[in-house]
Amino acid sequence: MTYNPFYYTVNTYDRATNEYTLFWLNNRAGLPFGGGAASGSNTVPTEYLAISAGDRASSSFIQMQGIVSYDRIFGDHNVNGSLVVNRQQNLNPGTVNNFAQILPNRNLTYAGSARYGFRNKYNLQFDFGYNGSERFDPSHRFGFFPSISAGWVINKEQFWENSSISSIITMLKLRGSYGLAGNDDISSQRFFYISNVNLENTGAGASFGTNNAYGRPGVTINNYPNPEISWEISKISNYAIEFTLFNSLDFIGEYWTRKTRDILQGRQIPNSMGLEAGLSSNLGDATSRGMDLTLNYRKLFGKDLSISLMSNGTYAAGKYDYFEEPDYGNEYWRRRTGQYIGQRWGYIAERLFVDDKEAAASPTQIFGTSGLGARGGDIKYRDVNSDGIINSADQVPIGLPSSPQVTYGFGVTINYKNIDLGLRFTGQARATLYMYPEVISPFVRDFAVQDGSNIVGAPTQILSQFADDHWSENNQNLYALYPRLGTARNEIANNLESSTWWLRSGNLLRLKFAELGYTLPERWLKKVSFRNARIYFSGTNLLRFSSFKLWEPELSLSNSSSRPFSAFNYPLLRSFNLGINIQL
Repeated sequence: MTYNPFYYTVNTYDRATNEYTLFWLNNRAGLPFGGGAASGSNTVPTEYLAISAGDRASSSFIQMQGIVSYDRIFGDHNVNGSLVVNRQQNLNPGTVNNFAQILPNRNLTYAGSARYGFRNKYNLQFDFGYNGSERFDPSHRFGFFPSISAGWVINKEQFWENSSISSIITMLKLRGSYGLAGNDDISSQRFFYISNVNLENTGAGASFGTNNAYGRPGVTINNYPNPEISWEISKISNYAIEFTLFNSLDFIGEYWTRKTRDILQGRQIPNSMGLEAGLSSNLGDATSRGMDLTLNYRKLFGKDLSISLMSNGTYAAGKYDYFEEPDYGNEYWRRRTGQYIGQRWGYIAERLFVDDKEAAASPTQIFGTSGLGARGGDIKYRDVNSDGIINSADQVPIGLPSSPQVTYGFGVTINYKNIDLGLRFTGQARATLYMYPEVISPFVRDFAVQDGSNIVGAPTQILSQFADDHWSENNQNLYALYPRLGTARNEIANNLESSTWWLRSGNLLRLKFAELGYTLPERWLKKVSFRNARIYFSGTNLLRFSSFKLWEPELSLSNSSSRPFSAFNYPLLRSFNLGINIQL
């Protein structure tokens, strides 16, 4: 923190009346001290504390934790429990330009657990967390989040052991849990209950004096204080069954739900209120559901052959139960409530315009800053509300969320005498790939996405697939892979809008890993005094099965800060290894 004082000197003094006048020394930048007008430069005085700490290369992390535990067995009964107190403090300021960065992050947690078990057949457990977060007002700072879980191993019951089914279902277990979880990482804002005012906004300042030589920054509000913002709370339930058949086939099936309330959302505030910054509140509600399945099989066939199969799959999807939004009336397709979390919105692309004449006779499509409408070869969007104008009111939910709702994997390991073979597959389904035209469009110099500045950068190169299949005067294909080409964003602004034109299936199956090995016979090893030796050949990312062929699909399903969701990210590598393992 710094403070720039006001400097004065005596200008005139009357001994008879003992009166004097002062001369303000630093009433303008550069007089009499050198330097600029920035706060902290000892040039321009301020009536407030300013941030002028510079770049701090040091950081600190402090953690204090205390644990008390208890564990005892009373015959068939087992009781254990623990209490934990944890306090963390982290400071990593970097370049400081905000008061919140100077202050260390602090969190305080009280946690406890108590468990009761009987003959390893019945289990009951209670857990709780009493967490404190610095981000909230003291009246909402702490949250209490309890949970309870229970398990029953049915195959250990006497009635099961005495039945004929015990030789078929050799293990059977039921378990379930229910509890609350809190989340304070709900925004990039550090302190919700404190206002953040920028006292040095040069963009909102003013200049005065002769030739406007004296300038002062203005004051803007970054955010208003809101002491009512608190924890985002989730009610989580989990139900599972586990069983084993013939001591060979293992199955685990879980079904879970997560109902989240008090999701932080921006309020719908009319501009007529004259607020400088937006307002947020704990308003949103959402529900997520999913299943986790695991199936494994192992079998020995004689003394020379064994097979192991492994598989797992996950399904997860969440929707908003409440999302604060305007009343759209009959335009129900604009509502976020009831839609998937992470849902993409965009226009419905029907085809490409045949020519300029058709584009002029269609509903108005004007995007970008040029004020020019669509042209021949541009994407034709559907006028959903039939008002003759294509705008945000015509955007609808398109595709599925970018994160796959289904992920799975399976593999096999086969051992026959001295030869072993292992294969591992991974896959995903119910996923939509978005091609991001602002990144892949050729000849367009897109600094904001590609380079992050307006100084460096080069036009995007054209993909061979786009060069071979794009709309042109000589190829008026209404369903060409790429629409009309252009050399500037404003020329093709119509085609850069989010729409179904750029959606593709994100489903894929990949042979992630394969390995073939051979273990040398013992009679060979005795000659060289080796205990064991195995030669193997392996490879990763060997095969991919996907309907999308333009580039690696997973590059458009993962986030990158430099080129988000881009075809030009570094691709997955295919690698091969040949090696030998020797035990002396």
